[in-house]
Amino acid sequence: MTLFETFQFKKTNGEVLNFNQLTLNELKQLHWNEGRFDWEIAELFNISKSKVQQKRRKMGITRKEMIIEDLINNKDEDYHELNQKAFERIMTTENIDVISKALTNFAFRSGPVEDIHSNNQLTQKDMKTLNKFIVNRLSYVIKLIIESRGIELEYLIRSNALFNTGWDAAEEDDGDNFYLVKQELLKWNR
Repeated sequence: MTLFETFQFKKTNGEVLNFNQLTLNELKQLHWNEGRFDWEIAELFNISKSKVQQKRRKMGITRKEMIIEDLINNKDEDYHELNQKAFERIMTTENIDVISKALTNFAFRSGPVEDIHSNNQLTQKDMKTLNKFIVNRLSYVIKLIIESRGIELEYLIRSNALFNTGWDAAEEDDGDNFYLVKQELLKWNR
């Protein structure tokens, strides 16, 4: 049963549907995933079509935004080609230095260590030493990936995994990268 059908069922059984309580994900589901028109949603909630349009736009649920979101969520047919071209542009031995420094900044420098540094708990010399160490180690890992040196990469991962068994499980943190990519694509597409 679709979300639209679920709401229809509730309405048929006497429940009063409150459009103001409709969440971002529910409105996305109705409009984009289920392909419901504004007038259908308006009729379902006994409100005007313009109220639906206004809420959709306010929440960023526009055709352009949804197409771009589908693209970067790997739902668009052009995704694989664009993604492959992006990998070919960036994942080269010439870019190892840039990639290593960017990843160090993303995963290390732009995190709690920067707060520790700004509170004078690490000197500038300490930061430079840590940054250099991480950049150098990452450059090796990136090189293994670019050159498809799977045996070395697997050994590195398996042998180092022995020392972090007590660590918390990894929790993916994109550092707002998805949002920033989406915003850049929206600017590019204007």
